[in-house]
Amino acid sequence: MTRTEILEKKGLSADQALKVLIYADQGLRWIKGIDALNHQNKLDEFVYEIAAKPKEKVKEMANYVIDKYFAKDGEDVSREEFERRWRAGESIIK
Repeated sequence: MTRTEILEKKGLSADQALKVLIYADQGLRWIKGIDALNHQNKLDEFVYEIAAKPKEKVKEMANYVIDKYFAKDGEDVSREEFERRWRAGESIIK
């Protein structure tokens, strides 16, 4: 089963699932500093951690990612703001 399918089984649309995966990928690479050798395994672990949460929490996180994580057109996001947004999304599932 793909990562997208795992998240879709928790009630997310394909679009929502992909945006959550982009969010996870960015945070693992740029905030957590996971190296390329371990990245795929850590991404799988993160997706399984999300999928282990109740559907309501998974949907809450997806809505946060879509509504508040990604920069709007023309918005310039500093590194500090990017990290704050990412950690706010992570706190929903922790």
